[in-house]
Amino acid sequence: ARWRLSSSSFLFMTMNRAGRVAQHVRHVRHASQLAAEPVLGEVSTVRTGQTAVVSLTRPTKLNSLNLNMIRELRATYDKIVAEGAGCVLLKGEGRAFCAGGDVAAIQQQVEQGKVDGLPVDFFYEEYQLVEIIATLLGKHKIPK
Repeated sequence: ARWRLSSSSFLFMTMNRAGRVAQHVRHVRHASQLAAEPVLGEVSTVRTGQTAVVSLTRPTKLNSLNLNMIRELRATYDKIVAEGAGCVLLKGEGRAFCAGGDVAAIQQQVEQGKVDGLPVDFFYEEYQLVEIIATLLGKHKIPK
């Protein structure tokens, strides 16, 4: 028998998984790492009145998220919420919205010995961003 997964069930399962991963890696995090500043350029924002349009601008990599983009998106969403935006649209430039996380880049850096907590930082901060985006309606009072 087939069963369907509603979008709300999928979101709950994703957020539940994100919470478990965040709890698992939280003990290895240092407060100084959370404050890392993003290098600008892979996310753009256009504000028109109460609407903010956030664009992923890495079309050659199908807008796959790297750690820099995750940090830039977090800073962007924090700024949008602080400025009181009423509507947030997220889009991707090029032929893809977002291919997911750029795990190939992480693997390449690990193979080159450039680890310095990168895999843990990437997944921890990615799940934090997912939680921020998922709770914009409730927690941050972005209206429906």
